[in-house]
Amino acid sequence: LPVWLTIPYFQQIRFPARVLRVGTVLIAIGGGASVLWLPERFRLTAAYAIVTVFVLTKLPFVYPSQPILDYSNQSATAEMRFEAETYTWGTTSYNEFNPRWGNRTPYDLPPEVDDYVSNPTQIYPYDRVDGFELIDTDTFTVTTREARPVRIRQFYYPGWQVNLNGERADIYPGDDVGMITVDVPEGTHEIEVRYAGTWPQRIGTTLTLSSLVIVLGLLRLSGRSVESPVRSGTQAVKLAPALLPAVIIVGFASVNYIYIDPETSWFRLQSAPDAPTYMQTEQYVQFGDDIALMGYTLNDTIISQSETLPVILYWLPLRDLADTHYRPIVQIVNLSVTEQWAVSQPFFPGGGFTNTYAPDRFSSDPHDLRLFDYAQPHAARIMVQMVDADSGEPLLLEDGSDRVLLDTVIHVDLPEPDVQQRLNYIFNNQLSLQCRTITEVDDTLAITMYWHAEQTTDRDYTTFVHGLDGNGNIVEQADRPPIPDYPTSLWRRGQTLETVYTLPANEDIELIAVGLYDETGRIPVRDSDEILPDERVVLPMLESNCITER
Repeated sequence: LPVWLTIPYFQQIRFPARVLRVGTVLIAIGGGASVLWLPERFRLTAAYAIVTVFVLTKLPFVYPSQPILDYSNQSATAEMRFEAETYTWGTTSYNEFNPRWGNRTPYDLPPEVDDYVSNPTQIYPYDRVDGFELIDTDTFTVTTREARPVRIRQFYYPGWQVNLNGERADIYPGDDVGMITVDVPEGTHEIEVRYAGTWPQRIGTTLTLSSLVIVLGLLRLSGRSVESPVRSGTQAVKLAPALLPAVIIVGFASVNYIYIDPETSWFRLQSAPDAPTYMQTEQYVQFGDDIALMGYTLNDTIISQSETLPVILYWLPLRDLADTHYRPIVQIVNLSVTEQWAVSQPFFPGGGFTNTYAPDRFSSDPHDLRLFDYAQPHAARIMVQMVDADSGEPLLLEDGSDRVLLDTVIHVDLPEPDVQQRLNYIFNNQLSLQCRTITEVDDTLAITMYWHAEQTTDRDYTTFVHGLDGNGNIVEQADRPPIPDYPTSLWRRGQTLETVYTLPANEDIELIAVGLYDETGRIPVRDSDEILPDERVVLPMLESNCITER
């Protein structure tokens, strides 16, 4: 999928993900055709049985396992306010309907935002003009003192048409935000804006209607139907087998609409309010006196630049939160919690808010995390906060902090440097030193080393770097982990990592000695098959070009 997404336009249609969904229809047809392997007298019975089993096994996926958001009081105005407050643009699954014209995303609310409650399709000018007057939902008049472009509060798309004083006018996407723009001469003019559709839409509709006519014609011309006896009381009637599934489906849909869905909990996966069925990891943390994080579901522990990392949090309200407006903030941070490498972006109404949460049920809260460009190929954690959406004040935990780190360690998978292996020193058959370069900057020796994880290890090593004089005496030294925020016990096999050590630029330094140690002492190191003395590598003071390509 990441390969296909690099092809222009494929990212919009999400090829091949969506093509594969269409392919499942063909697979289903092929599966249905498998009944032709059976003797003819068993085919119809087998087909009914397979369809029945299939429908019954899929019913739990059709019915929500928990009450979903109530959209009865939602409006276009509520959606606008949600996007403006959260800086969340659009609520579609793949963002394929977001405008591609313009240079930025506008989050400003229209002056008449409340009017969209009763008339969500009302068209307004984007810029205030003199003599503005609404005539209809899609028509208004403007008065201009001079010829000028008029932007309309609707994103440009080829299917839109604008009539100026009853005649078709040329439109184009305006600069900056890509609104429909029409050039209007001086004076008072009537502007009508309507969506007429595009040629692909018209062709698709024509093909659909034509296919329907062809199918009906074929059924009519065939003049044949396979009949199956169905008894009602003592009278035998003839019913085309193809109609029986339709009767069953309509009957089930009616019973479901009238009784099953509103009155029962049949076919629904049930969870106790404090024990979500799909929650993988329990980690109970209480935020203030209002809400508790019960745990989370995390199906992957590796995140890369090309994909997002989904995590689902499970919240248990401790009181009715209808009068409050909290918002969870979910981030990927380094292990020392000094850098932020990703932040979630709620993408649907209620996705990041607690005003619909009630204490009689838990709420699942999905977040998708995408790495920032400056993330490092190290280990990380997911950090969760709950803040007041209006004031930004965080809810505090019992220990007085305002955040919690989820237990699972995340690994950041990023492209590694292409290192020219000029050295081959291997420590304890686990870590190898492949290259080093030494430069002097502002009276400081910067010693860049490239480590390679030959194997995983459960030990956290510390590096010692000694500046030696010509007699081998230590002149300067520095001890620290190779990467302070990424202990060696978390390094993944095959990783190549860059780390920089510094020493004062003492003029007596002629050699650099490097080694690793832990609580048991220094770690043995070898060069090919030879074990080095003093468990250290002694390197000359030479600059070296280690990187060929990044």
